Amino acid sequence: MTRRGADDRLVPSSAPAGLRPRGSAAPRPAGIRADRRPAPAPAAPSLARALHQHDLRPEAAARLVQLAQVKAGDRVVEPGSGSGVLTEALLAAGARVWAVELDPRRCDLLRERCADALADGRLHIVLGDAVREPVDPGGAWRVVGNPPFNTTAALLRRWLLDDHPAGPPAAIDLLLQRQAAEKCCQSRWGGHTRTSVLLHLWGGARTGAGFPRDATEPPSHVPLVAFHARRTRTAPGADRLRAVDRLLEVAFAGPHTVRDALRGVIPGKVLGRLGPGLGFDPAAHPRTVPPAAWLELARG
Repeated sequence: MTRRGADDRLVPSSAPAGLRPRGSAAPRPAGIRADRRPAPAPAAPSLARALHQHDLRPEAAARLVQLAQVKAGDRVVEPGSGSGVLTEALLAAGARVWAVELDPRRCDLLRERCADALADGRLHIVLGDAVREPVDPGGAWRVVGNPPFNTTAALLRRWLLDDHPAGPPAAIDLLLQRQAAEKCCQSRWGGHTRTSVLLHLWGGARTGAGFPRDATEPPSHVPLVAFHARRTRTAPGADRLRAVDRLLEVAFAGPHTVRDALRGVIPGKVLGRLGPGLGFDPAAHPRTVPPAAWLELARG
């Protein structure tokens, strides 16, 4: 008697399972080639791409440093230093740089690229996530960077809301996607975002000069723009901004009116009394409320 083998050939029924006729190839486990050596592992995707990093070209980096008006002696925190092109431009302007980079391989390349600055203390390399890694420049500091585009809001909130060892940054200058920058500045949009409210209270923000899409490598799929924020001396502290942000989290949670969104937090009669003086309508959406009004409402 015969039976069908795994290759659909006839095999004697008395043959042990898996036996094949003479000349037939033995079955191979997946991933093993005919010479029985393991197949090469697929190439790992670039960590830079996985982190949504777009490295600046040298001319774009120099332009961003110029627009940020970086001066000699400035302490600069650079989020997502990447290939080190912007790091070099900052060092060339005389800044002392704290470069924060998540990719260990890129940190190694940065050490080689800027060995002299690292040796004489003008450059400090911090391996970690700029959204979470604490950095202490030891004095008044500012931010200049070309961070991964998907971290914009988280980074801005971290710089505005956290308690920093050296106090809050005095200035923030970034290369951002135009749409993200405009939302942060509440320009060309129908109302405020949580981040734009906080930035207005912190001192204000604006979009600056545009950059071509090929200012980065790989090129950006959307228009790019310089983003500038400056902290005023009268800006509320991080504790008060956190109180505002907690209120915004409740208010912006859905398509509600101010009165409905803050029900159980601030009585409707109080909102009705405060609204005209603070420039908002309790029956309108919370995104229409001016930033200064949120600061007063958060006083409780």
